[in-house]
Amino acid sequence: MNRNNYPINEPIFPHWNNLGVEKDNEFDRGMPYEDNWKARRDMQDLITQDWARWRFMEFKIATNTDEKKKCEWCIKKFQDQHMGPIQIDAELVRFRKGEPVIREQASVQDFKTLHIECAREKIQLLKDNIDKSIEKMERMSRMFS
Repeated sequence: MNRNNYPINEPIFPHWNNLGVEKDNEFDRGMPYEDNWKARRDMQDLITQDWARWRFMEFKIATNTDEKKKCEWCIKKFQDQHMGPIQIDAELVRFRKGEPVIREQASVQDFKTLHIECAREKIQLLKDNIDKSIEKMERMSRMFS
């Protein structure tokens, strides 16, 4: 990315094509393409990850389909706490038919199921991302005034 005209083209929410100067400085350019792609995806802002599924959150009652799914948020949280893949008790990440859940439902066939607490954590992180972007906008605006 050409940073000659920084701060122009600096993203409010880092995304695949433009992680922004701070994250670009952290980024190791010597990675193979597969690792490069995964690293860039992981460095995106939560708001832009996963095609912003969070916009489609709905309260639902768990069905048979939900019973077959695992809470990806729980899995990621446990892996982050243990710094890598671990064996997770299936009961912690699964859903039971009839319990209230949150679905991030982009379409009838394409959805992820979250525990209500996990959805709350995700929304809190989104709020934190928005707060950081507001601080960044204020800091960048001062550069131009």
